[in-house]
Amino acid sequence: MEYFLNTTVLVCLAAIFGFINVKFLKLPNSIGLILITIVFSLGELAISSFDDTLLNAEK
Repeated sequence: MEYFLNTTVLVCLAAIFGFINVKFLKLPNSIGLILITIVFSLGELAISSFDDTLLNAEK
């Protein structure tokens, strides 16, 4: 069950990031998705520096 949940979350995040790219950034698809993913990952690391429960949940 966890495999399907992880797959669903990743597909939904990719769809949301793709929408943000098409609607606001208007970059080529691959560059826009990579840029948004990097920003999201850095934001996640910044939040986890204050409270590490997010990183512990990912393990």
